[in-house]
Amino acid sequence: FTNQARLAVAEDPVKIKVKRLGKYFNEETPARLAIGFVQSKGSPSGAVYHITASVPHEAKAIHAKQTDVLDAMCFENGKPVSISFDTGKQKSSEAIIKVLIPANAKATTYEGRVKLEVSGPSDMVAPDGVAFEITLLPTDWERIAPLAIPMIFLLMVGAIAYIYFWFVSQGRR
Repeated sequence: FTNQARLAVAEDPVKIKVKRLGKYFNEETPARLAIGFVQSKGSPSGAVYHITASVPHEAKAIHAKQTDVLDAMCFENGKPVSISFDTGKQKSSEAIIKVLIPANAKATTYEGRVKLEVSGPSDMVAPDGVAFEITLLPTDWERIAPLAIPMIFLLMVGAIAYIYFWFVSQGRR
């Protein structure tokens, strides 16, 4: 009886939160999607895994319109990331997928799936993918603009009205 080599993902789904860059205007926002790998207990030590991770499909916004998506090109420019994981030398390993969130992306939570292609020992068991969630948080201005803009407008109207009535009162003297 031999133990199977079993590769596992440390976290499923992988969740990250990113605050959008930009002050008054949105900017492209970089992020890192880190997928951790471990070998399951009971697996023989010294197994070497070659892992390729890619995002072949777009990530869709969870509670939004169908058009709110992060295109597959946002993830490592559409290219796969490859790593080697030698369990004889490391307890865990990590594949980092660089994400570039476009400036026009809606501030919401996007979900998708990273496709994993794993090669290693002949009797290996490994996941074929891992789900992820990217929460894009709004800039401070995006959070306060719905209140700030009407308040600024009312302040301007009030100031204009004050100046007008001051001039009118000066004419009466």
